[in-house]
Amino acid sequence: MQKRLFQYDALKVFSIFLVVLGHVFIYTFQQSDNLIVSFINVVNMGMFMFISGFFAGKPSLLGLRKRIRSLLIPSITVGLLYSFVKRISFESFIVSDLHLGYWFCFTLFCIYVIHLLSYLIGSIMVRNSTIFVDLCLVICVLILLVCYALFYSDCELGRIFSVPMLSRFIPYYCYGVILRNNNKLNRFVHNNSVFTISLIVLLIVFYINPNSTINRLLISFSYINVMVYTFNLWFTDKSNNVISYVATRTMNIYLFHFFFLPSLAMFWPKSFCIDSNIVLVLLGVGFIGVVVLLETLLFTKFIEISNFLSLIFFGIQNKK
Repeated sequence: MQKRLFQYDALKVFSIFLVVLGHVFIYTFQQSDNLIVSFINVVNMGMFMFISGFFAGKPSLLGLRKRIRSLLIPSITVGLLYSFVKRISFESFIVSDLHLGYWFCFTLFCIYVIHLLSYLIGSIMVRNSTIFVDLCLVICVLILLVCYALFYSDCELGRIFSVPMLSRFIPYYCYGVILRNNNKLNRFVHNNSVFTISLIVLLIVFYINPNSTINRLLISFSYINVMVYTFNLWFTDKSNNVISYVATRTMNIYLFHFFFLPSLAMFWPKSFCIDSNIVLVLLGVGFIGVVVLLETLLFTKFIEISNFLSLIFFGIQNKK
């Protein structure tokens, strides 16, 4: 059995908590343009794509079937349920490129399909060459990005498959795949000098302009290097049952936390101006984020009791 990487468990837990915090800012506080939300929007889903690539393994038709079960079916089921509860048209969920917030599952599935196709092409051309297969993946992605930049125009089919999000986040998935397959690169990233340079680039570029495409790439790749180094330093071989429990349910949290995001009126009087005290707001956002996380975990634990519900909502079949 492959050794469990507890540092990545901790990184997944930290990252899903940032997702919840960002959505608390947006949905509860109605703030989408402050510095914290901007930072989370730039770096955090890129981190999840990196982690997904890191643990993708060797792509196969069996893996594709597994991702249909664990990504497409749950996201469609929960997304339609969310649109029903919030009284949003089903059509807007299906044809929107963000899919009411559930774009990550659609995008990750499409990226896995690209990964599988590039792997099959690379394996046919050169057998037993991980480097060549990874190079084939990179070439396929570069061709895809060029085609997107030159030929893509907004259309319903492109929105259904979240093509804009795919083109934005696939480089981080590739980085995860290559880092996992290349021991020399892995050791290089875990170097103190790389950490220092990445941290400096992250801070400077984010301060200058976090919105351009090139700057987002620089910021996100630097953030990944910084966090991988930090969590490897702090959490390697330091298992924790709570962290491992949450880490194995990050997708469940992602799917259901939207249902538990409260309105601001539940926590603050209408007369309170959230811009008047940033410390109080940060404490409030952190507290609400923890509450939402715990509520989601409790609810999903209840769903896990049923094999059928676990299958349609999480794509897993519990063993008795």
